[in-house]
Amino acid sequence: MKNLSLKSVGLEKGQLYETIISTLNDDGVENAAPIGVLCKNKYEMVLYLYQGSQTHENILRSASFVVNLTRDALLFTRSTLGDLSSDYFFHMEGNPILKDNEAYIIAKVTQKKELLRQNDYGSSKMTVITAKAEKIIKNRECVHPLNRGILAVIESLIYFTRLKLADQESRKILYLKIKEMNRLVQKVGSEAEKKAVQDILDTINQNFSELE
Repeated sequence: MKNLSLKSVGLEKGQLYETIISTLNDDGVENAAPIGVLCKNKYEMVLYLYQGSQTHENILRSASFVVNLTRDALLFTRSTLGDLSSDYFFHMEGNPILKDNEAYIIAKVTQKKELLRQNDYGSSKMTVITAKAEKIIKNRECVHPLNRGILAVIESLIYFTRLKLADQESRKILYLKIKEMNRLVQKVGSEAEKKAVQDILDTINQNFSELE
């Protein structure tokens, strides 16, 4: 398994994926939280962690974490709304791993950097973590990590199909939603996903001139 690269579990260079990161608290209790992981190259990943979070504290203390690749909506929801019980985990070499995953990556921190990020909600202190994949385990032959880019394309297509059925005011709202999806794709999507949303916008401009 040591020879597996991040690409072997579906992670492509430059793409951001939705994962569940599992770590250990200082009292040995497992912690899990949905966190985006940026694939830097064949073996390195980058995380942007909000300072003050339990995951941030655990990773700084242990310099290690587990990336769980899953498409289970309940796992994402429950790990966001509260703490998962120990029944959800097994352990390998001192690392807590979610039992229900398509693949997992045991990673070691190689670099960290602090920054102040500005967004629509104000400014937040963050730590940029660079980590190397020490062990990559596939539990399924085909692994399909969640990428927000393709999800945004699908949402855009849903909004697009409703345009012809909507009144003028509703069309404007749908158009704004598609433009918001486009902004997301520009940040985290692949070139194919960027082209897909641009095709949608071009078609709208050709058929709904009042929305330009």
